[in-house]
Amino acid sequence: MADGSGTTLPAALVGARAPADQRGRLEVRDKVLRRIAEHAALQTPGTTSHEPALGRLRGATLPRAEVVRRGRTARVVLDVACGWPAPVARIAAEVREHVRAETARLSGVPITRVDVTAHAVVGSDDPRAGRRVE
Repeated sequence: MADGSGTTLPAALVGARAPADQRGRLEVRDKVLRRIAEHAALQTPGTTSHEPALGRLRGATLPRAEVVRRGRTARVVLDVACGWPAPVARIAAEVREHVRAETARLSGVPITRVDVTAHAVVGSDDPRAGRRVE
């Protein structure tokens, strides 16, 4: 195809000049949305990654996200870990907003809702964490 100056353009460049709605579309897989949501949850102050003793066997590593698609939008169901003691309700609200904004920004998929379940875990700096009954 010529560009008006008599030069032939590669087919890939011809498509780039087409209007945006005619160039195709980007499909973001659910696995990618889950990973983005989990990463965004860990970026929120007060959250931590947590793997219980049997976590790998049961898939209980936190944060853990599930994505439910409805047309071009998605809903995220998220479990996060917070150190204890912590203002868990405030952390959950901050996670909800940060995950919604970051997941939508990075993926281009509108996130209509983020359901957060916060699990309080004893931090490693807690003196009771390593104690045993004697």
